[in-house]
Amino acid sequence: MINTNQPHRISARVWTTSGWSANTKVEDVAAFRTYRDQAYPQRHFPAGTRLCAEGFRGGDSVGLPCVTITN
Repeated sequence: MINTNQPHRISARVWTTSGWSANTKVEDVAAFRTYRDQAYPQRHFPAGTRLCAEGFRGGDSVGLPCVTITN
């Protein structure tokens, strides 16, 4: 989720350390909008796989949270 107080083109990319990746929708947003999108990987990742998501606002990275998948 990305909160922005300026008009921007925003998008996100998610990927795993096992080689899967996906891009979310690109959206031009006005000020004070919350961007949300979901990616549904149709696969199971082994425990220990790192899953990361990076948001972009106006071409600039705005954060890179990662989680480790467990059983």
